[in-house]
Amino acid sequence: MAKLSVIVPHWPLDDEIAAALERCLASLPPDCEKIVVVNQGTGFGVNVNIGLRIASGDYLAVVTNDSEVLEGNIYDLCVPGTVTSPLVLEKPGVEPGGFHGAFWVIPRDVLERVGPLDERFEGAFYEDDDYLQRLREAGIPTRQVASVRVRSRRIGLTMSKLPDKGQGWLAENRRRFTEKWGWTPAPTDPGATLDDA
Repeated sequence: MAKLSVIVPHWPLDDEIAAALERCLASLPPDCEKIVVVNQGTGFGVNVNIGLRIASGDYLAVVTNDSEVLEGNIYDLCVPGTVTSPLVLEKPGVEPGGFHGAFWVIPRDVLERVGPLDERFEGAFYEDDDYLQRLREAGIPTRQVASVRVRSRRIGLTMSKLPDKGQGWLAENRRRFTEKWGWTPAPTDPGATLDDA
């Protein structure tokens, strides 16, 4: 069986977030490599990339700290040549039926071809839209594996604790994305705001 490394960026702001991380880790198979990268104010992309650099698996999963596997075998997400995501409940993704920024698995050879996340997207937001665009440009297929079901909050738990900072990141990263690609993605969840949490 292929080795799977799971990278979980984590900003330990309070006990609620710590409890979510515990549920996340407990829902993962005991035999996968689990790498928790503690955020020191450095942001999602930077911390994911730290984890990607030190991970030893043939497949690498990027998982938000408020995601919890409810059913299915996450090794079913290990598909050669393809970036996969489970069915994520309660939280829309940037590609319906495909790539989901809250939980995705990439083969090591695909990561080596496409590269890590773009760290110019500070804090959080739009790094998943950017990565999906890079996968498309590289001709890498994406797929949802609906037999694996994951729960993740509609508004990420960590971002719900930092609404002012989050709104700033949201606006700046939207601008960065538009400058980089020449278009702006539609909102993933148009009715949601950081104040909903």
